[in-house]
Amino acid sequence: MTAQNRPDTRPEIVAIGGMADWMLAELRLRYRVHDLAAATDRTGLLAQAAQARAAVTTGAVGIEADTVRRLPQLAMLACFGTGYDKVDRAALAQRGIALSNTP
Repeated sequence: MTAQNRPDTRPEIVAIGGMADWMLAELRLRYRVHDLAAATDRTGLLAQAAQARAAVTTGAVGIEADTVRRLPQLAMLACFGTGYDKVDRAALAQRGIALSNTP
């Protein structure tokens, strides 16, 4: 069986936004990345990413409650860069979703 015929078993993550191309490239080596910033159909992408258990974002972009709601399996959000003011911490806390911040 060729590599093209094998199912992609890498864990799924959602890249919310603010990532440089090199960061996305590194993430894609290890994960199936659903790139929300590049999506032309945000609703469709979030539906495709419904099984993702992790998401990444930057302090400048954060995550909104609506996005959290549309990711029913989300268990962890990694936020990097200065601050996390744009992260809806209440939406994460309500669902018991872990938040990490790397300045």
